[in-house]
Amino acid sequence: MKKSLLAVITATVLAVNAVPLSAGAFSAVPAENYQALAEETKFEAENFFVAVGTYSGATQLRYFAHKADGGYTVDKVVWEDAPADISYGDVFIADGEVSMTKVMAAPNDPVYAMAYYYQLDESAKLDKAGNCENFMEQRELTVTSKTYDGSAHWSIRYKDSEGIEYYYGLSTFASTLTVNPLDCEVGDVYTYALYNDYMIVPLAKKEAESDVNKEPEYRIVSLPDKVEYKVGEQIDLKGIEIEVTMDKKEPVVYTYPDVAFDYQSNIPRAPRVVLSSDFRSDKTGTYKVEIVGADNVSFEVMVVDNDTPTTTTANNTTTTTTKISTGTTVTSTYATDAKGRILDSEGNVLIVDGTSAVMSQPANTTTTTRAIIDYAVKVEYDKSPMKTGEKREVKFYNPETKTAKNGKVNTSSDCISIDYEEGKDTFTVTALKEGKAEIYVTAAGCAFGAYVYIEVSSAEQTETETSYKLKVTVLDAYDDYIFVRPDMNSQVYNFSNKFAVPTNSVDIGASPAAGMVLEVTYTKNYFLTTYPARFSDIKNVALISSKPDIFKGDTNCDCQVDMSDAVLIMQALANPDKYGENGKDPYHHLTALGRLNGDNDGDGLTVGDALAIQRKLLGLSENEQSAKALIGKTYVYEKSGSFTITFDEHGRFACHEKDILSYMTEGTWELNGDTVKLAYPVDESTEKAVYLKLKDSDLVYIGEKSDNFTSVKVQDGEKFTDTKIRNKVDWYDDYMISLKKDTDWSKNNKNLSAVIKDTDGLKSYLEQFCNEKAMSFYLDKYDDSFFKDNVLFMKWIFQGSGSAGPAYMVNVTMQPDNGLCMFVMYNGLLNGDSMASVCLAQVTVPKGIYDDNKEYNWNWVGYNVML
Repeated sequence: MKKSLLAVITATVLAVNAVPLSAGAFSAVPAENYQALAEETKFEAENFFVAVGTYSGATQLRYFAHKADGGYTVDKVVWEDAPADISYGDVFIADGEVSMTKVMAAPNDPVYAMAYYYQLDESAKLDKAGNCENFMEQRELTVTSKTYDGSAHWSIRYKDSEGIEYYYGLSTFASTLTVNPLDCEVGDVYTYALYNDYMIVPLAKKEAESDVNKEPEYRIVSLPDKVEYKVGEQIDLKGIEIEVTMDKKEPVVYTYPDVAFDYQSNIPRAPRVVLSSDFRSDKTGTYKVEIVGADNVSFEVMVVDNDTPTTTTANNTTTTTTKISTGTTVTSTYATDAKGRILDSEGNVLIVDGTSAVMSQPANTTTTTRAIIDYAVKVEYDKSPMKTGEKREVKFYNPETKTAKNGKVNTSSDCISIDYEEGKDTFTVTALKEGKAEIYVTAAGCAFGAYVYIEVSSAEQTETETSYKLKVTVLDAYDDYIFVRPDMNSQVYNFSNKFAVPTNSVDIGASPAAGMVLEVTYTKNYFLTTYPARFSDIKNVALISSKPDIFKGDTNCDCQVDMSDAVLIMQALANPDKYGENGKDPYHHLTALGRLNGDNDGDGLTVGDALAIQRKLLGLSENEQSAKALIGKTYVYEKSGSFTITFDEHGRFACHEKDILSYMTEGTWELNGDTVKLAYPVDESTEKAVYLKLKDSDLVYIGEKSDNFTSVKVQDGEKFTDTKIRNKVDWYDDYMISLKKDTDWSKNNKNLSAVIKDTDGLKSYLEQFCNEKAMSFYLDKYDDSFFKDNVLFMKWIFQGSGSAGPAYMVNVTMQPDNGLCMFVMYNGLLNGDSMASVCLAQVTVPKGIYDDNKEYNWNWVGYNVML
C-alpha cells in the first residue's frame, strides 16, 4: 500500500503549449537589499523560477507553479536570451504574462522519447528577486534512494532529522547542473533550500565525516543462557543480547525473537538480527553461530555426549589456554561468570573480535585447540505434518558447493516412501500412513550428513484443522510458480503484497493466467518471510473468475492509478532487463497483469500509455482520448467513395477529393471538445480551415465556420463515415540493426508490397526483410484473431535521405471500379538531419470491404521517395 509523502513536490507533465505566469510580489532589486527585502516580505510569490545550470549552453531554470492544494508543479525551462551575470540559485519572477512552449527533446529516440522542456518565449521578461540561499530556509536532508525512471528522468528521495520524507525529481537530458544531486549515494547529506517546506534546489553536498558508519555494526552483549547441549537437544536462543548500531544513531539491543536463525520462518515476526550456523544436534562437537551481514562476529556452542557431566562455575578464577582471536593462542588466568564468559578486571564481559570470549575447556587444564571447518549437509523442506497420500519435495546440498554430488538418501521408516534419482539435489517423500519418519542424507564434501524429520497424520485428522481462505489475483504465471496479489482488504496484504504459489498446487481446470481471481485455502496462519512470500501450507486453490480483473492504468498493480504507474511503463520500455516482465528487479518489475492494466488502448504497452496516464491525472483524458480515437482512421464522404480523410498520430491529415493526385490536400488537425479543425495552406501567406463535428462514429460538416474543400463542395450537415480501415507507418532509422542486414532496399523490388490474409502469409512476407526480433513484433501484433476479421496490406518504403522522423502517412480511397487505392505520402512537416531510413506502411481492411475481384493499388505522393 502506498504511503503518501509529507513533504513532496510533484513533478508532473503539463500538456499545454502556453503557460501564463503572473507577476509576483517582487521586482528586481540590488543584491545588497536581498536580505532586508526578504525579511520584510517573506517572499510571497506563488510562481517563480530558479537558476540551476545550463541546457545545451543556454540557461536552465526550474519553474515552480503553485497548485490549489498547496503544492507545486515543477518543470524544466530553457532561457535562451538570459543575462550573463546569473548565479546558481538566483530566483526570478515574471513581469507580466509570460508564455512557454513545450519542446519534446528527442521524440524519435526510443530511450529519451519522453524527455522534454519548456522554451521561454523571446517576449518573456523575468526580474531577479534575489538568491534562494539568502531568503529561503536551509535544511539538511539525507539521501534514502535514487531511482532512474526512464527518458533521463531521476527520482531522489530524502529524509530530514525528524524522519519526514522528501522527493526531488529532475531530468538530466542535455543538462549541466551546477550542483548535481545525482552525485550521491544512499546516506549522503545535502543542504537544500526550502520554501514553505517544499524542496527548491540543493545548495551543497555535505562532506562525509570519517566516522560515519555505512553498514550496521554488531556486538554480542550477552550469550544465550545455554551454550552447551546434550546430543539431540536443539539450540535455545533465550538470553541472547546483540547490540546493533546504525549510522550515527544510538545503539539498540535486540533479544529473541528479534534475534533468530535464518530458517526460523514461523516466528511471530521477521527477525531484526539473523543468525546462521552449521549446528548438528546429533553429533558431538563445537559449532560456530554467526551473525549474517557482520564480519567475524560470532560465538560457539557445544554438543556433548549424554554421559558427559555438565558443570558451570560462576565468577571463579581458573587457568586455561583458549583461542580468543584468529591465529592467537594465549595462556593466562581469567575470571568467568555463570555462563562461562571471561571477565575483565572490572567484572565486565571480555569482548574479542566482537565476540564474548567463552571458556570452552574444563577448569584447571591447559589445552591448545585448532579450529577446523567441517561442512554439514544443508536441508530445506516444509516441516509441517503431512497427510496420508500427500507428496512433498525435500532439497539437500553441500552449503559450500550448492550441489548434492554423490548424494545418498536413506530411511528405515515404513510410514513414507522416497523417490530419489542419484545426482539430483531433491527427492520426493510420499506419506503412506500415520507415524513419524526419519531420513538421513549425505553429500560429497560434507563431513556430516543431516536428518529430515517427517510426521504423517491421517487424512481424517487433517480435515479437522482450521482453514483460512484468501482471495488473490494472478499477477504472473510461470511453469513452476504463479505469483499472486492478496485481496487489499485482507490482513495478509499488510504482510506482503506478493505471494508465490506452486503451480502443482493449482488445479482449477484451466491454465492460470494474469488477471484470474482465485481463492487459496490454507491451514496455517503464518507465512514464510521470503519475497515473494509463501504460504506455509496450501490445502486448495479454487477458481473464482477466469475473466481478467483489469484496472486500467494500474501498471504496478497496487489498485490505484498515479504517476508511479506511468514511471513503471517508461522503466519497462527503457530497461526491460531490469523492469520488464521478466526483469531482474524482484520488487519493481512489470508483471503480466500490470502489462494488461497499463495498455490503455489495446495496441500493446507503449510510451503513449504512459502519456495517457499522465493526461488522466491532469484531468485532460476525455478530450485527449477522443483525439487518440481518430488516429489511423479513414473517413469516407457519404456521397463519394473516392473522397476520404485520414488522420495520423502526428497531428496531420490527408484528404483525397477525387481519384487523381491534383485533388489531394494535406495539412494539420486538432480536436477541441467535439469539433475537429482541418487546417491547410493555400499559399505561403494564406491558410484555410474546415470544421467537422465528431458525432458517434461520424464526422459532420459544419458549413457556417468552414472554408469548404478545394474541389468537392460539401453541404452543411453532410457526413463522413468511419470506413473501419486503419493504417500505421513504422519508421526505422537504424534499419541495418532493427531489420535484416542483407536486404537491398534501394532496388525496386516487386516483393516490397503484399496483401496478407493469414499469419502464415505474414511470416513468409516478413522473412524476406526482418530479423527474428522484428518478425516477432509483427506476428504478435497481427495474430490469428486479427486475421479472423481483417486483411492486411503491407508495403516497405526506402528513403535514401531526408527527414529524421516518421515522415510518411497513408490515405486510402475507395474507387468504384478499381477497388482500394492506398496513397503513401511523404510529408515535409517533420524536418531533421538527412539519413537513410525504412518505413513499413500497414493498412488494415475489414473482410466486409475487401473484394478479391478488384484491384488494389499503391500510389506515391511527395519527393525523396525511392521505390
